[in-house]
Amino acid sequence: GGGAAKSWVVRVQSSGVTIDGFTVQNPTLEYGSAGLFCVEALEENPYQNLVFRNNILQNPGLKTSPSTDWGKFGYDIGYCENVLIEYNYIRDILCDTATPWNGTAGIWPWNTNDVTIRYNKIEHVTTFGIGLSDTNNNVFIFENEVSLSDPGEGAVPSVRTAGIRVGPVENYDIRIESNSVSDCPGTVEKPGAGIRIQSLQGYDTGSTHAIDNVVTGCPVGIDARNHLVASTLVGNRINGCDIGIRLIE
Repeated sequence: GGGAAKSWVVRVQSSGVTIDGFTVQNPTLEYGSAGLFCVEALEENPYQNLVFRNNILQNPGLKTSPSTDWGKFGYDIGYCENVLIEYNYIRDILCDTATPWNGTAGIWPWNTNDVTIRYNKIEHVTTFGIGLSDTNNNVFIFENEVSLSDPGEGAVPSVRTAGIRVGPVENYDIRIESNSVSDCPGTVEKPGAGIRIQSLQGYDTGSTHAIDNVVTGCPVGIDARNHLVASTLVGNRINGCDIGIRLIE
């Protein structure tokens, strides 16, 4: 299904929904952006009490139109509250050259509250394994296994890549704990990070805690920048990274 600017495979338009045990793969995306699972509510009427469990999301195909400056996602979740995403396998979410923004994410929450993302395996995704965007509150990212791998010459991301990204607007009470993140190379111009905590100037990341994560084989292990007074980086193990932890205010 889809509209004038977006295409998706499964769209949820209600509160109180559980999606369990689906395999979704390889549609032809006829417009300029897409999600395999799309859950986009209105700001004044957010969806609540959603569960996405035991699903396999893979290979959303190629965009065929540059009609929007947007991306491709496994789970595209906006304006939702009380969301649980667990035990999913997400892979091969790759960007292409149909739009100038050219980004992807396995799990993409934006403007959400009270979200738990746990026990998922995410691999071979171009831009973000798990990427928080816009404003999110009270998000728990726990015991996920994330590996991006080389984006390839034909799939160059427009922004710096990360296994787990918090940013770039305002995020509050974010806890990233006991995740395993590896092989997030990015590109020479935009080196990747295992975990990236960031905000644009003029915005506040709020309180973000990265605790007991294992990051392996990335140009930067943890890249944290701007408004980090309330943030905590404790007990993380970083192996085989060119830079372990980079802090920029």
